[in-house]
Amino acid sequence: MTFLTLRELRGIGYNLSDIRSALNALRHSLGHDIEFFVGSERELIRRFIDVVENADEFIMCTGGVSRQREYLRVIEKRVREKSDLVYLRVFPKGEISEVFYEHLQNILGSENAEVKMLQEETPIAYVLCTEDTAIVGLPGPGKFRTFIRTDVPIVVESIKMYVQRLAAKSVSLERKEDLDKLIRESMIRIVK
Repeated sequence: MTFLTLRELRGIGYNLSDIRSALNALRHSLGHDIEFFVGSERELIRRFIDVVENADEFIMCTGGVSRQREYLRVIEKRVREKSDLVYLRVFPKGEISEVFYEHLQNILGSENAEVKMLQEETPIAYVLCTEDTAIVGLPGPGKFRTFIRTDVPIVVESIKMYVQRLAAKSVSLERKEDLDKLIRESMIRIVK
């Protein structure tokens, strides 16, 4: 395991190229099965879509504020096309985007989709996980988001278990009416 010294951390500052350099150095010290990436929204979505399109057994995701219609539609398409693929989505109580609400409306009722809502309004890590790959969002200031992508089997399994633990303590939504009931009861709010 590699750690940065306090001097190295202070030297990074907030310059994006410095952050990329530091993350790249970490990647090389950890091995090539881990990738840190920071990029434009378009670049990030392209990477997420690539992972989804290559899923064969399952897609597990967390979060409910996605406004990325193209990414969510690719998930919907993959679920429809591959009936033996399982899609599990866990999102926290509270705000969800209009785009994500539409996604839930499109996916609820699918035989191979499970939608779960955590009963607490709590921040959870953004995760996209398949049988081969895991992407985890790191918190950060400003509009740039940093993600870690890994294909290391033990790490992918750990991320999968994280999502499954969240799902185990969540309420299942099986029909569109279940989602609408949560809105009526003010358990979730749709935001633009």
